[in-house]
Amino acid sequence: MQVPIELSIFRSLVAKLVAGALAFAVVATAAFFVPVTPPPVFEVAARVWVQSKMPTEGGSGGGGGTLSPLLSYFNSPINTAGEVMKSTLVLEEAIKELKKKLPAERLPGLGDIRGGLRVDPVRDTDILIVYYRNNYAYVGVEVVQAVLDAFLRVNSAQAAVSAKQSRIFLEGQLAEYKKQMRDISEQVQSFKTEHGLLNLEGQAQTALARIGEVEADVERTKVALAELDSRIQYLSSKTGVHPGQALRVEELSEDVIIFQAKQSIAEEEAQYNELSLRLKPEHPRMRQLRRMIEQDKRRLTNRYRKLLGANDVAVESESDNTVEGIKARMLEQLVVALPERLALEARMVALQSGVGQAREQLASMPKEQVQLAELMRSEQVAIETVSETEKSLNQARLVEAVASKTSTYQIIDRPQVSGVTIASKLPKFASALVIGLVFAIAVFFGLDLLDPRLRRIMPALDTLPLPVIGWVSELVPADRVPELREDMHRLRLSIKGLLTQESNEIVVASADRGDGKSAIAAGLAMSFAESGLRVLLVDANLLEPSQHYVFNLPPSPGLADYLVNPVPELWQKLLRPVGKNLKIVTAGAGPAGVGLLSTDAIREMMAIAKNEADVVIFDTPAITDSPAALALISTKSHLLTVIRMNHTLKQSLLILASQLRHHEFASGSMVIADVDEFALASALAKAGRREALELEE
Repeated sequence: MQVPIELSIFRSLVAKLVAGALAFAVVATAAFFVPVTPPPVFEVAARVWVQSKMPTEGGSGGGGGTLSPLLSYFNSPINTAGEVMKSTLVLEEAIKELKKKLPAERLPGLGDIRGGLRVDPVRDTDILIVYYRNNYAYVGVEVVQAVLDAFLRVNSAQAAVSAKQSRIFLEGQLAEYKKQMRDISEQVQSFKTEHGLLNLEGQAQTALARIGEVEADVERTKVALAELDSRIQYLSSKTGVHPGQALRVEELSEDVIIFQAKQSIAEEEAQYNELSLRLKPEHPRMRQLRRMIEQDKRRLTNRYRKLLGANDVAVESESDNTVEGIKARMLEQLVVALPERLALEARMVALQSGVGQAREQLASMPKEQVQLAELMRSEQVAIETVSETEKSLNQARLVEAVASKTSTYQIIDRPQVSGVTIASKLPKFASALVIGLVFAIAVFFGLDLLDPRLRRIMPALDTLPLPVIGWVSELVPADRVPELREDMHRLRLSIKGLLTQESNEIVVASADRGDGKSAIAAGLAMSFAESGLRVLLVDANLLEPSQHYVFNLPPSPGLADYLVNPVPELWQKLLRPVGKNLKIVTAGAGPAGVGLLSTDAIREMMAIAKNEADVVIFDTPAITDSPAALALISTKSHLLTVIRMNHTLKQSLLILASQLRHHEFASGSMVIADVDEFALASALAKAGRREALELEE
C-alpha cells in the first residue's frame, strides 16, 4: 500500500525542520541541567642525563660554522635518546611493567602513552626532561618510571647483545682457523713424504721467503685494519665522535695539513715496500723511511686532535676514573687511531703491489718447490691468523664485560607531579545550545537520508535500464498542460522516429501516483496533433482518470463503459474530437477498476483504436495501484515511463523494473520530470550513457 505524501515525514522539508527543532529543544533542555566539569590533568616530569657528543671544531668562529648546528642535531645523542625513549620497543616494555603495578581499569594503552608522552632536551645541557599528562597523578608517576626503566634496560641490553654477538662470531672464526691450520700442516707432511722432499724446505724457504713475508704482511695488515676499525667504532660510540664526522670536517675545511700528510704517508709506504725487496729493515735507508712515516703520522695525529677538540680536554692522570677523564682518554685514543688507520691503508696498497712483483720470481723454480713453498706459506699464514684472531677475541670479551655493566644514561630526578591543569567549567547555556544544535542537525540529515524518494538521477538510471528520451524541467498540473509545449516538442521529436504504421501505440506508464504521467500523455498528444498527425488519446487510468478535466469533457461514456459492453455503436460514441487532428477517449463512468484492463475486450479495443489514428497514446494507472496497469503493453507498443525527481519512490521504481521483465514491447524509454538539463547530462555522462536528449525538426 502506498504511503500518502501528506503522511510521510521524509517527503516534507517542513516536517524535517520541525523534527530537528523538536530534537534541539529536548536535547538542549536536558543538556542545560547536566553539569559539565572536565577532570583535572596532572603533568608528571623526570630528568635524565645523557652522555653528550663532544664538540667538533671551532665554536662560533670555526671553519664549519655554517653547517655545525645541523650536523650537531642529527649526530646528537640527546635527540637520539629522546626518539628511542618514544619508540614502540621501549613503550611495549613499559606496558609490561605497568601491568604488574596498575589495575586493569587504569592501565593506559600504547596509543595513550604515546599521545601523552613528551621528551624535550634542556637547551645547552646533556639533560632530557620526560613529561607525561594523565587524569590520575599516581598513574602518571608509574608510567614515567616504567618508561625510564624500560629505556635504560633496553639500552644496556642492546649494547651487551651487540658485544656478545661480536664475541660469538670471533669464537666461531677462531675454531674455523684452527681447523684450517691443522689441515694445512697435514698436507705439508703428506706432500714431503710422497715426493721425498724432506730436504727441500730450505731451498723453497729461500726462494719464497720474500713472497711469504709480503703476503704475511698483507694478512697482518688486514687483521690490524679490522682490529683498528673495531676499536675506532667502540671509541666512537663511547665518545660520540664518529670517524665519518672527522672526514666531513676535513672536507668542509679543506685542511691542507691533512691532505699533505696523507699524500706523504702513501708515497713513503710505497718506497718502503719497494726497497724491502732488496734491503733488510735494519738498513739505514729503511730506518730513515720508517722515521719519516712516523713523523707524518704524528703530524696527522696533532691535526686531528685539534680538529676534534681533544686539546680542550685535560686529563690529570691515567688513574682519573671520572666520566670526563674516561672520555678524554677515549678521545685521545681515537685521535691516535685515525692516522694509524690511514697509514695501514697506504701500507696495504703498497704491499698488494709488491705481492705481484714477488710472484714473478717463482717462474723459474721447479714445480715441486713451488707447491711445497705454497703449502708452507699457507701454513704460516694460518698460524698467524689464529694468533691475531685470539687477540681480537680477548679484546671482544673485555668489551662485552664493560658493555654489560656500564651505561651512558643516568636518572637525575625521579618522576614527580610538576603541574596540574583544571579546565574551566563550560557555561551550561552555551554547551546546551551546542549539544542541541548537533542533535538537531543529525535528526534533519538522518530523515533526509531515510527519504524514500528518488533524490538523485543515478539510482534511477541504475534501477530502470531504459534509455532517457527526454526531460521536463518543471512539471505542471494537468489543467496547465499547454505550458509544457516546448518540452513536449522535444519529446515528440525524440519519439517520432520510433513509430511505424504497424507500431503506432505509445503506452505512458509511471511507478507512483502524481508522477505527471497524465500531464505528459496529454501534452504529447497535443504536440503530435499540432504536427499534422491524427492522434487518439485513451484515458486508461480507470482509478484516477484526469483527461476529461484537461480537455473539459464529460467522463461518460468512456473506456470503462465500452469494456463492460464492447459493441461497435458504443465505440463511435467514445471518440470525441478536440480541435484539429485530436480525439479523446475518456475513462468513463462504468464500474471502475483496473481489472477491466485484463479482459479480452481490451485487445479488441486496441486493434480498433490502431486504425483510428496515426498515433495512439494510452494513459495508464500507476504500477503501485495494480500490476494490471501494464496490461496495455504489447509487442507492438512503445513504452514511455515517467519518473519524477523528489517524488517517485525508490521502492516503487524497483517494483516497476521487476514487472517490466515479464512484458515484451517494441521499444522502451523514459522521460524524467523536475530535473535540470545540466544535471541530467552530467549523470548520463557519468553513467556512460550516450542518449540524444534534443533533436531538431
